[in-house]
Amino acid sequence: DKADLPLVTERTPQLRDAIITLMSSKSAEALSSPEGKLQIKDELLLRANQAVGKDVFKNLYFTEFVMQ
Repeated sequence: DKADLPLVTERTPQLRDAIITLMSSKSAEALSSPEGKLQIKDELLLRANQAVGKDVFKNLYFTEFVMQ
């Protein structure tokens, strides 16, 4: 919803922190399987919505997935 854009913009640092913290806690093995990717999507959605304080995000799409 466009009405949530100011909230999301204001909470960008918290969103980035939540994403980076979660992704860095996962092993490459946990992220390499299709099931692992689905699980991380669910966890990312949960944490992103927690960071903004309401259910703003409904879905998440990986357009690139690079592991080092």
